[in-house]
Amino acid sequence: QPVVIPRQGTGRGRAPMGRTVGLTVEADFVVQQLTVVLNAWRAPSVSSLQFSLMSPAGTIVDLFLNAGGNDGASIVNLRLTDAAQTPVELGVSPFNDEFRPEDELSTFAGESSVGEWKLYARDSSDDPTDGLLRYVALRFDCPDDVTSGSGGETATGSAPTGTSTPATGSTGSAGGSTGSAGGSSTGSAGGSSTGS
Repeated sequence: QPVVIPRQGTGRGRAPMGRTVGLTVEADFVVQQLTVVLNAWRAPSVSSLQFSLMSPAGTIVDLFLNAGGNDGASIVNLRLTDAAQTPVELGVSPFNDEFRPEDELSTFAGESSVGEWKLYARDSSDDPTDGLLRYVALRFDCPDDVTSGSGGETATGSAPTGTSTPATGSTGSAGGSTGSAGGSSTGSAGGSSTGS
């Protein structure tokens, strides 16, 4: 069952906020490039949703702040990467493509990967419909020796169904009935969710 994103009224939030999803990375390497993958839902529009990411070192990057205008209730396989040409604020639902996040993910460059990364999710609407986080994954470009020559690392969390299968690297799958998630692949990671 997807994780409910709590409503916290209008306005653009700043992490920490709303629901927290923990994504634990066990492999220790210097962060270079990072892609964040999101699946979420909110009717009538995802434009009230806000997501931010905090590294184990405490650095916060805003990923998605009220993007999408007033059209569409789904975020499907949204890939947030600095390499994308189109900023996420110009995207429309279902966001099934690569977009540039609100802030640059390169802000994390040079930090250690190991530890708990935190995704903060907030619904800035004050109407009675709950937003839902269905899936989140962090995909790192990292040294070849981190995952036995594959050159990738993936952390997944939140939704109890779904898996992440990157082109390279290990994968963790989400599971459970309380919005928790775990990964069991070599050098992979798992996540859990908490509310506030």
